Amino acid sequence: MVCDKIVIVNVDAALKNNGEILRIIKDKYRSISKLFNFRNSHQVHFVAPPSAQNDIYLAMNEVYAALGEPFNFSEDDKTLFLKLVEEITPDKMEAFLRDQFKPGECFARDDKLRHGWRMSGPMYGVCAPTAERRKVLLHLCVLAINEQYNMHLTELSAAGFSIDDHVPKSTNGEKTAPHPLSVQSPPTVADGSSNNIQAVSDKLGTPSKVEKRCDLSPPVAPTEGNSIAREGTSELIVRLENECAQSDGSKAHEDLSGMLGEGIELPCREFSLAVLRESANDDVVSPTLCGRIQRSHESLLTQVAAPVPEELASKIVAYYTERRYRLVDVLNGSKDDITAVCSNIGVAVSYGDDGHAVLYSQAAIDASELQQLLDLAEDIIFTRYGSGRLTVQVAQMTSTIERLFTLNPEDNTTQEESLVVENSPDAVLLTDFLATACASSLRNGESIDVLSVSPLNSFPVDVTFVVRGMSGQRLKSRAEDDILPSVTGALSPSSALSPSS
Repeated sequence: MVCDKIVIVNVDAALKNNGEILRIIKDKYRSISKLFNFRNSHQVHFVAPPSAQNDIYLAMNEVYAALGEPFNFSEDDKTLFLKLVEEITPDKMEAFLRDQFKPGECFARDDKLRHGWRMSGPMYGVCAPTAERRKVLLHLCVLAINEQYNMHLTELSAAGFSIDDHVPKSTNGEKTAPHPLSVQSPPTVADGSSNNIQAVSDKLGTPSKVEKRCDLSPPVAPTEGNSIAREGTSELIVRLENECAQSDGSKAHEDLSGMLGEGIELPCREFSLAVLRESANDDVVSPTLCGRIQRSHESLLTQVAAPVPEELASKIVAYYTERRYRLVDVLNGSKDDITAVCSNIGVAVSYGDDGHAVLYSQAAIDASELQQLLDLAEDIIFTRYGSGRLTVQVAQMTSTIERLFTLNPEDNTTQEESLVVENSPDAVLLTDFLATACASSLRNGESIDVLSVSPLNSFPVDVTFVVRGMSGQRLKSRAEDDILPSVTGALSPSSALSPSS
């Protein structure tokens, strides 16, 4: 078996929901035997047979994308950097570097001193979908810090991979050669990949002397399959668009396949041309083989080759978007009242057509201060208008629950199957039932109001309700984590009242 490990930034995100993000990545790569956070530290370990080395490298990229790739400083520079962050506070450092990031990217941070397997932290880095983009961001952040604070930090050659890295493939069961990402100790300058240094040099300008010394590998001779990769992206797009006007995009598909090399399958000709067109705009977020990733000239090839999966990408976006915005259910609230209340505390509101509002701040404030404002605005809305709509699915009914849901026959004859039964006898009776069944979970003045019940002749039956009379702080968490499970338990067969009662 092969055991590789990498150092990540955001340990709390790795441990969240019992390591949910790491489980998602492991489930995608079935050949990986174990993928886990090591003793609540900044290390993530990968265990797999030698033949699965390729999957380990791809999984490493997705772990970095979700949990952050750290800055790679020398010990002296690391000490200076941590002192700087401590002096100006992590929130201000994150706000200062915010302009370096595009949508789907962010500053990764872990402010804790962790006493796990070995003492480590605090730690900081970047989150981005690809290795090439992360290296560019790391260098851009270091340049911005040096310029702003008159420092001379040096980002060492970060270990990473791109489509030009020759991933070792074992065909006889022998252990493959170590990959640049598979580091057993903090990487040094000599560990740098010449391909990765060249990519960063193209972005930032002339390479430094250290980078030139690291560029030891001979140039790769162009072949018929990859020679098109040396053509500029803009010129390639123009040429392919002209050709596709007469050949329905088949040439674009062939050329993009040639750029990617063997082993990379593309779904259709239309996708190939769309990728090349959208790559001309750095600010465009477009669909990929498995999810949404940020497009840029420098990382087009890598992003198509190893995108972040849709399920993981959505969780990453949700995790970091939640820090800047807040989605609140305001179906029964007054828009004028909500806008006035939020504006008094410096929070702006945007309303959707589905009864939800997006809370945000137009002012450039620290992340911690913004979270406090959003929490306060959300709690005020919940106090005035209830918890927002919560839904329980009843997959199986006992005889008691069936009696609660029994409608008058005349109502059944006029109710269409596709409609939700609102203000029905079911809702009224069920409201009374839940007031008793969930009394232990409700505080003084709180009540459960059932809004609607889906048609009874199709399972599962959806019961939508709100919790009214709430007051205090962190009301959304209380409604979803305490009261919703109580209602679910009251309606489940194991908790429902027996027929004899």
